[in-house]
Amino acid sequence: MLLVCFSPLTLAQSDEEGPINPLELVEPYPEELQSQPPEDEELTPENKKELRQFADQLNAQAAAEYNAGNPQQAFEIWYRAIRLQRQVGTPLEEVQTLGRVGEIAWGDNNTVVVPQVRERLETIQQEAEESNTLDITLLKAFAKAYEQIRAPGKALVVYEQILADDRRRGDTEAEEATLKTIGKLHLAWFDYPKAALVYEELLAKAEVKGDSEEELIYIQELAYIYSQSKETARAVKMKERLEAIYLAQDNLTPIPALQISIASDYATLNQLEKASEKYQEAYFRAFLVEQFAYASDALEKLAQLYGSNAQQEISLEIYELLLQIEGKYYNYYGLMNAYDQIGQLYQEQKDYPQARRAFEKGLELAKSINYEESHFLTRIAEIPEQESEALVIKDFGEFLPPEPVTPEELGSNPQQGVEAQEASLNAIAQGYRQSYDYLQAAATYEQLLILAQEQLDPLKELTYLKELIAVYDEAQQPENALRVKQKLETNYIEQATLAPLPALQIAIASDYETLNQLDQAKEKYQQAYLLAFSLQEYSLASDALHKLATLYRSNNQPNIALQIYQQLLVVEPQSYNSYGLMKTYDQMGQIYLEQNNYAQAVAAFQEGLRLAQLLDYNVIYFVTKIQETTQLSSQ
Repeated sequence: MLLVCFSPLTLAQSDEEGPINPLELVEPYPEELQSQPPEDEELTPENKKELRQFADQLNAQAAAEYNAGNPQQAFEIWYRAIRLQRQVGTPLEEVQTLGRVGEIAWGDNNTVVVPQVRERLETIQQEAEESNTLDITLLKAFAKAYEQIRAPGKALVVYEQILADDRRRGDTEAEEATLKTIGKLHLAWFDYPKAALVYEELLAKAEVKGDSEEELIYIQELAYIYSQSKETARAVKMKERLEAIYLAQDNLTPIPALQISIASDYATLNQLEKASEKYQEAYFRAFLVEQFAYASDALEKLAQLYGSNAQQEISLEIYELLLQIEGKYYNYYGLMNAYDQIGQLYQEQKDYPQARRAFEKGLELAKSINYEESHFLTRIAEIPEQESEALVIKDFGEFLPPEPVTPEELGSNPQQGVEAQEASLNAIAQGYRQSYDYLQAAATYEQLLILAQEQLDPLKELTYLKELIAVYDEAQQPENALRVKQKLETNYIEQATLAPLPALQIAIASDYETLNQLDQAKEKYQQAYLLAFSLQEYSLASDALHKLATLYRSNNQPNIALQIYQQLLVVEPQSYNSYGLMKTYDQMGQIYLEQNNYAQAVAAFQEGLRLAQLLDYNVIYFVTKIQETTQLSSQ
C-alpha cells in the first residue's frame, strides 16, 4: 500500500513550511485487524498484541519487497510499520528500527528517506531530553543509529555524552570502549588529528595498566594515523616503539618491512645518515630470515638514496648486489628495473659500454615477460655508437630464468602438473599475505601471472593482476603497482569492459602522482572523469575531479583548480554527495581567500556552512572561516 493512499494522515502544511515528514505522522489503528478498539479509548492488551504482530508482518513484507527489487514500496511499508510500532513500543525500539531502515536507505543513496529518518531521530532525541528520559541505553541507540545513517557529527556528539557518563560513573572499561568507538569513527571519516588525540589517550591508559597487548595495538594505530596525516616525525617515533617491542618479543617477521618504513621516514625528514643505516639494517635482517623481497626493497631504496645524493659509485655497488638478491626468487621485474637503473647510472657517467651492457640485459628480461621492450630499445639507441666500445665491458653476471618444465617431468598429464604447481604457489602466496609479507607474496603472484599467460588463460591472468595490485599497494611499491594497473587497464580496454576502468584509472593517476609524474597523473585523472561521467558513475567522476583539482592547486595553478571545482558543483549533485559539495565550497573559499577575493570567499564558505548545518558536521569550522574572512575584508 502506498503512502499516498493514507489520505487521513495528510496534514495541512503551507508551502513556506515545506512538506511534512511522513515519519512524524500518526498512523490510525489498522482496518485490517478484526478487533477494533473503542473510539478515543486506550488500546487493550489484546489490541497491543495484535498491533505488534501486524507491525512485524509489515516489516517482513517490506523486507520481501526490498529483496524483490522494489525499494520504494519497501520503504513505504517500513514507514507504516514504524508509525504503528510507536503506539505500542518504546522510543528505544523506534530508534533501533529507524537506524536499521536508515542504513538500508543510505546504502541505496536514497536522499529522501535518509534525511527523513535523521529528522525523526532528532525529534525523538529532543523529546527525550525535554522529558528527562534520555538514559544511557537510549543514548547508545541514538549513537548507533546516527552511525548507520552516516551522520558522524551527530554520532560523535552523542558518544561524547556517553563518554562523560562513563567517566562520571568511574567505569574505566566502558570509558575505554567508548573511546575506541570514537577513535574508529574519526578514522572512518579521515579526521586524523582527532583520531590521534583519542588513540594517544588510549595508549596512555594502556601504559598505566601495563597492558602490553593493547599498548601494541594503539602504537600500531598511531603509527598509521601519523603516517596518513604526514606527521612524519611522530610516525617515526611510533614505528621505533613498535620495532623495540618486536625485538623484545623476538618477533622478527614484521621487522624488515617496519625498518624500511622507518628508513623512508628518515629520508623524508632529510636525516639521510639515519635512513641509510636503517635501510642497511632492514636488508641484513630480511636476508637472514630469507625475506628476499624485503631485502631487495631495502637495497633498491638504499641505492636510490645514494644515487639522489651524488654518490653514484656506492649506488652502483648496491644495484649490483641487488641483482644477486632478485635472482634468488626469480623476480624478473625487479631484475629488469635493476639493470635499467645500472644502465642509467653508467650513462650519466658517460661509461657507455657498461650502460649498453646493462640495457641489453634489461632488454632480454623485458622480452621474456613481454613488457617495456620499447623502453630498453630506446635506451640502447640513445647510446653514442662511436663510443660504445671505448672501454672494457664489465660482466654483471648472468641471470637465466628457470628452464620450462617438460611434459616428461610433469608426468603423463602435463595439465595436472601445472594445476598442482598453481595450487602450491597460490597457497604460498596466501600464506605470505596472511603474515603481511607482501613482497614475498608479490614475487609468488608474479610467477602465477607468468603461468596464466603461458596457458593463455585470460580469467586467471585477470585474477592474478588484481592480486598483484592489492599486494603492491599494501607493500607501498607504486612503480610496481602502476605497472600492473596499466596492464590490467589494457586488458579491460581490449575486452571492452568499461565499468571497472574509471576506478582503475584514478588509482593509476594516484600512482603517477606519488611518483611525481604529474603530467601523466593529470591526463589520467581527466580520462577517468570523462569515462566515469559518460557511464553515469558520478561518484567516481567527482572523485577524479577532486583529485585533479587538488593536484593543480598543489602545483600553484589555483585558477585551473577553481575551474575544476566549478565543474564539481555540477557533478556532485548527480551523486547526491552533500559531503563532497561541502568540501568543494570549502576549497573554493580557500582559493578565493588566498587571492584576497573576500566577497567570493565568504559566498563559498556560506554555501559550505549551509551544507554543514544540513549534515551537522564541521559547522563551527565554517562559521569561523566566515568570521575570519569578513574581518580581513574590513581591514
